[in-house]
Amino acid sequence: DSVASVLAGARMGEVKQGEDDPALVRQMMTRLNITPFTADNVTPVYQAHYKLSAETVFGTVNEALDLEAFLDDPVAERIMQTGGKRVGLLDLTAKTQASMFRALSQGRASGESTRELALRVQSQVTAGPWASVQQRAMVIARTETKFATVTSSLEAYESSPVVRGIQLLDAQLGPTDETCEARNGRIVSIQEAQDAIAEEHPNGTLAVLPLT
Repeated sequence: DSVASVLAGARMGEVKQGEDDPALVRQMMTRLNITPFTADNVTPVYQAHYKLSAETVFGTVNEALDLEAFLDDPVAERIMQTGGKRVGLLDLTAKTQASMFRALSQGRASGESTRELALRVQSQVTAGPWASVQQRAMVIARTETKFATVTSSLEAYESSPVVRGIQLLDAQLGPTDETCEARNGRIVSIQEAQDAIAEEHPNGTLAVLPLT
């Protein structure tokens, strides 16, 4: 209803051009109470999560593999800063705006009524590229937790005096894609492993194993 009221107020059923779309999108986002996904309100959450991941990973690595990895302040800070830099990769506000513009364009092209157009807008905003808001949140949480874990693991291996290389493990749970399947089992340097994880897709499946 909130989106429909904005569109009705603009008499969207009679508007064929899109010169007023930016203002309409801003109004709809305000009515929907969509909080901007900005570095200011997300970075602290990411950094805290990455710090916790680092502490957990270093403890597990030392207990399970006896690698003598040491999480000193510079390493912890570097891992936390990595989390802060990841925020820009998930600009949900910009994606939401893009979804609204796309919905307006498609709705006009189909000659939809104000009510139909409002439903189209809300369905696209809710789903984004995923099936639901909940699924999108889960994908982000899963992807960032995996990234934080692998990043922390590589930092732990780099700080260990006995690690000499990294073996990449991928596609362990079944077929995925050519890139992931091709790198499974490869022996690489820590820097090459860091480059590989930096290019991971959502719901990534890459894991790393230290070679001593």
